[in-house]
Amino acid sequence: MIRVVDLSPHQHQRGTPGPDFKRIADDGIDAVILRAFEGQDFDDVPGGYRFQAHREAAKDAGLFVGSYQLGRGRHDPARLARLYAEQLGELGPFELPPAIDFGGIGFGQGPGSSEKDRLTPGGARDWLVCWVDTMRDLIGRDPMVYVGPGDWGGWIRGAEFSGAAAASLARCAHWIAAYRELKNPPGALYPFGPWRLWQYTDKARIAGVAGPCDLSVWTGSLDDLASYCAGVSTSEAPTNPDGARRGALRVVPPAAPWSLDPVVDRHLFHDSTTGPDMSQPALELPEKPQAGDSCGEGDGPR
Repeated sequence: MIRVVDLSPHQHQRGTPGPDFKRIADDGIDAVILRAFEGQDFDDVPGGYRFQAHREAAKDAGLFVGSYQLGRGRHDPARLARLYAEQLGELGPFELPPAIDFGGIGFGQGPGSSEKDRLTPGGARDWLVCWVDTMRDLIGRDPMVYVGPGDWGGWIRGAEFSGAAAASLARCAHWIAAYRELKNPPGALYPFGPWRLWQYTDKARIAGVAGPCDLSVWTGSLDDLASYCAGVSTSEAPTNPDGARRGALRVVPPAAPWSLDPVVDRHLFHDSTTGPDMSQPALELPEKPQAGDSCGEGDGPR
């Protein structure tokens, strides 16, 4: 089972020790996904969390590396994608494509959110498709989308997906957020295909990380992850300083589609099922012809 931790400035406050990526790798983590932007604000805090410095340190530790941008409904999605792509530059051979965090916090939903970011379901759909299409054009690859059933079946539920909008999102790797036991994986969300990453807890304890953090699992093997990053084989995957292939000794062949892994279990503070109820089945949203499948059209802010 391939484990992926995602980190943000919450895990590196100004004046505190930052992530120790060598310790993270030694604790059984295969990949790290770093926040690069909150809306249009680049994550580069002197004396604290610095995206580019952490990105290079994670590579040096032998980890696969990805990144994400926290979406904000008040901002132009095409502009956000351009700012993000400029900071990313050319992706390395062991880097995942960029992801957009499409959770409710950036769109006026829930504690800590702002009414300025709130969109109608149709406006949110158009915002997401615009960001995805712009990023795809800029980097020549399909980006990833982070969203969970709690959002998709809640504040986005009234949106209808068809035509170009559905086709665009269906090409993206889906990083699903659903806090539950590993033995009970979530279903797929329409119009995405089967999810590739599953963030199943926000209460992981990882060596080298200050405080609790999010932990995900990759649906395939290490070879699948390497191929997804750059089409390389497992034998060419990143190495630790001691030459051991990252993850090679920790892939657990499951007897069933999912099996519990004690290395994963020990990372939890406690049972993650105390989080939000994510038990609903996969959502099949209506497919009706829609106007506004391109940037700048649709329902707009509410």
